[in-house]
Amino acid sequence: MAPDVNLSDEPYRSPSEYTDEASLLHLWHQLVRKENWKEDYLVPRGSSWPNIRVWNGDSFDIGYVNKNDARVNLIVQSPEPPFDFVIGYCIGNELDREPSDARLVSKIRKAYERTEETLSDISDVFDDSTTVYRALVMAKDPAVGNPESEADLWEDILFNSLKQPQKSFMYLTVPDDDSGVERLVRYHPNFPSDGRSELESLLTD
Repeated sequence: MAPDVNLSDEPYRSPSEYTDEASLLHLWHQLVRKENWKEDYLVPRGSSWPNIRVWNGDSFDIGYVNKNDARVNLIVQSPEPPFDFVIGYCIGNELDREPSDARLVSKIRKAYERTEETLSDISDVFDDSTTVYRALVMAKDPAVGNPESEADLWEDILFNSLKQPQKSFMYLTVPDDDSGVERLVRYHPNFPSDGRSELESLLTD
């Protein structure tokens, strides 16, 4: 029989690595739980692959994701037409390894393009007139440097080295001892002003 262990006497150990899932779920919470957007797809890294769906205004149109496809991690859409979509991709660990690698640029592009093709196949409400915002989702350990400086660095990589389109934004969370978490949202330099105003209102606590 194993000896009794009083867990309250065990030393607390901080996590050795901060992952993007905290940012992904926080973005989901802001839009789905707080703003009543519709959840079409939520897949943290390593989870099973659910169906993908599109809200048509009355119900969900359901489809499937090919497991050989490049995949995104989050799809949410505004509850009323004209529909806006936010499609999230967890990117932090890959940027650490290869911040300007052409293979990563291609992987991100394929994930978004294939996702949009799938959504178009699933429902007529997803068409050329649909507004799609890309969310590049990241989390960072504050021990590696000043969060604002880190955000400046990643912003340059995301919107220049990785050649992301204008309707893209970075969603970065940094654990903070005082507030629990610090969130930094950075927009593409040419992000449309009306869309930016809308998202800022949605993503501000």
